[in-house]
Amino acid sequence: MTMTAEPAVSKGTILVVTRDPEFQRSAYGILGNRGYSLYSTESVGRGLKNIVSSVAPNLAIIDMMPLLTGIKITLRMHRWAPTRTVLVGLWESDKNCIRRLDLEAPEYLSAPISAHELFEWVETLIAQRARNN
Repeated sequence: MTMTAEPAVSKGTILVVTRDPEFQRSAYGILGNRGYSLYSTESVGRGLKNIVSSVAPNLAIIDMMPLLTGIKITLRMHRWAPTRTVLVGLWESDKNCIRRLDLEAPEYLSAPISAHELFEWVETLIAQRARNN
C-alpha cells in the first residue's frame, strides 16, 4: 500500500487498484491535487483486504486489466466493506458483462478517460455517499 496524497483537509478517501504506474500517476494527479486522500495497491489479495479494512475508503477506482480481475476485486471488496466502486476498462462490452453479472453498484468508465470526466464522477459519487450516510 502506498499513499502519496494527504491534503490538510480531505474531501474523501479514494483507493486506486492498478498495476499500471501511468494510470496510478494520472489518478493521483487528477484527484490528489483536488483535495482527496489517495491510497493505492497492486494487490488483489490480503493486501487489498487490509487496506479496505483499515482505511475504509469512500470510493475505489479499479483499473480492470483484465476484466475478470476487476470483477473479482469488486466482489471481494463488497464482502469486506460497503465501498462504492468505479471500474475503468477499455471495452464497451465490459459494461454489458458487468450488468449481466449484477454486480452491486459499480460505475463503469471507458478508458482512456479524461481528467475532467474522472473528477466529475468522483465528485458525484462522493457527494451521493455523503447524502446517503
